[in-house]
Amino acid sequence: MEIEEKYWKKQTKDGTNLLALLMQFHSVRKSQVEIVNTLENSLWNVEKVNTMFGKVSFVFVVTKTIEHTLVHGNRILRNALYWDRMLEWLDTENT
Repeated sequence: MEIEEKYWKKQTKDGTNLLALLMQFHSVRKSQVEIVNTLENSLWNVEKVNTMFGKVSFVFVVTKTIEHTLVHGNRILRNALYWDRMLEWLDTENT
């Protein structure tokens, strides 16, 4: 089980504080951006990082991080839009 999954299960068991979770997410992203900003241009395409994808460059890692964030954002927004519309429809049905 991934670290994120373990943390999420703990949060849902103990009661999720959404603001604290978002603040932690923001803090991690801020640290990532600070690290990326320290990289020399010549290092971006060097394949060194060993992952489940094999050796990859920092370009790959940053791109994969952005893609991962967009996938989750897409799922969250789809759910939010669905429930907003559903609640609006339920409100009109009950009046």
